[in-house]
Amino acid sequence: YTGSILAGGGDGDIDVFGMRLIGAKARYALKAEGFTPYASLTLGLAQLLTPELTVTDGTGQTVVIPENNGSGFGIMPEIGLSFGAFFINAQYIVPTKFTVEEAQIKDKAVGTLNIGIGYRYNFEF
Repeated sequence: YTGSILAGGGDGDIDVFGMRLIGAKARYALKAEGFTPYASLTLGLAQLLTPELTVTDGTGQTVVIPENNGSGFGIMPEIGLSFGAFFINAQYIVPTKFTVEEAQIKDKAVGTLNIGIGYRYNFEF
């Protein structure tokens, strides 16, 4: 699972989107232990989400715009360096075309570049 919050780039007054990729990851590291570079590829379901918005006009009328989403096939290559359980990486969600009719988003291609630093715990069954 990888998630991102995106701001801007739309056609409306408020352009805030969520993007996530839920998929299966294949990972290859040069060594099993110590300092090592690695590469991975994730394939799965990519989703573009619009948040639920509550808007109140000047007369006090409240309008709720529900959350909506569009889905597509997602591809995410990743490269990184790991030292034991610590890592630094770069992930790129390849732009996928999404359509969210309710939010007037039609065939918009969206992708993200994520840079991360973290700790990965591996366990065996």
